Amino acid sequence: MYEYDLFKYVDLRTVNKLILESTSPLEAEVVDVSDCTGRVLAEDITASYDIPERDISHVDGFAVRVQDIRDVPMKLKVGEGVVREGTAVFVRTGEPVPEHADAVIPVEAVRVEENHVIIYYRPSKGSEIIPRGVDFRAGEVVLRAGHELRPQDVKLLIDLGYDKVRVYRKPKVLVVPTGSEFVEGLRRESSSAFIKGVVSAYGADCHVSEVLPDDPAVIADAVVDGLRVYDVVATIGGASIGQKDYSWRAVKSVGIDGPYFRGIKVVPGRVTSLAIVKRKPVVLLPGFIESAFTALVYVLLPLIRRLSGVPDIVAYRSIATAVVDEDVDLGTFGRKYKSFLKVRFVKLVRRDGLYTAEVTKTVSFMLSPLVKTSGYIEVPPGATGVCAGSSVTVYGVKGVFS
Repeated sequence: MYEYDLFKYVDLRTVNKLILESTSPLEAEVVDVSDCTGRVLAEDITASYDIPERDISHVDGFAVRVQDIRDVPMKLKVGEGVVREGTAVFVRTGEPVPEHADAVIPVEAVRVEENHVIIYYRPSKGSEIIPRGVDFRAGEVVLRAGHELRPQDVKLLIDLGYDKVRVYRKPKVLVVPTGSEFVEGLRRESSSAFIKGVVSAYGADCHVSEVLPDDPAVIADAVVDGLRVYDVVATIGGASIGQKDYSWRAVKSVGIDGPYFRGIKVVPGRVTSLAIVKRKPVVLLPGFIESAFTALVYVLLPLIRRLSGVPDIVAYRSIATAVVDEDVDLGTFGRKYKSFLKVRFVKLVRRDGLYTAEVTKTVSFMLSPLVKTSGYIEVPPGATGVCAGSSVTVYGVKGVFS
């Protein structure tokens, strides 16, 4: 008879510590700048020249020497190239300011008569001129290693003359769904599509295996095969105690050769586990969707961010501050897991310019809270509920909540 292992729940600080100490960013590779949005820099980027490289005009207008405009209205001859005494040179928006000019007067503020321009006010020095280097200075570190590149960063790289850039390799993740009920056609397996969608939104190259039966030996073979090719293997389901603890039994049979934890102090999602097997991480995700979501947020996504080279491995972000609309009592469940972090999904409603958080009543197998809500709140360890009128932070996850 199988001797089952009890869960020994760890807090999130321990989870993050294990991830940071047992894994490292993947090796760097060189990619085309045009394809690097969402990738993580593996090197600092330094500006090799000023941006803009020269003083440029902020408007379509006439470049002048302020000292030439003594009385207004003032008539100046329209010249070309260099601005000389008593002349004005037309310049377009974004073009370099002609030599010797120290101001630009917009076209709408002047009147042109044949080869002369009549000026009606005396500009200040530097008027409508964007100075050289006002955006970025040569020698300035403009982007740091570990930065996740956004479209505006890609534009900056192109402006700085970069054709290629060093980034960390994308983590390759294999998702292994399990469950004999899916194999036998009694239910449709859909959680893997959800997991793949979120993991891909965080920059990983994710693949899903065929659905496996509840057989530790079959799952173990899939894990071993996956670890030969992928950086992370994540199983879904088979997380329980006793004979139905299929995924953990599979991992143990392969051999755990590094740090691990079995269970996290988060509900839903407390049966989530992680183990280093063959020097690579294997994450055991719960089967119920809300539990799988929290396992993603607090374990799998931080792991992916670590492998991707992002210094801050926290995957969620604050999207709003809101006031809870009514008392939230977590009942006997909240008291049983009082020392755990509790996650509750909320719908944000804007009233009189302020956000109200409507907390959903749910159990971990329900999908509707993820479909119908705006984000989630954390009920801290030690608390068994939230009082109406309390101010809370609502969190979002890329690819799940906008």
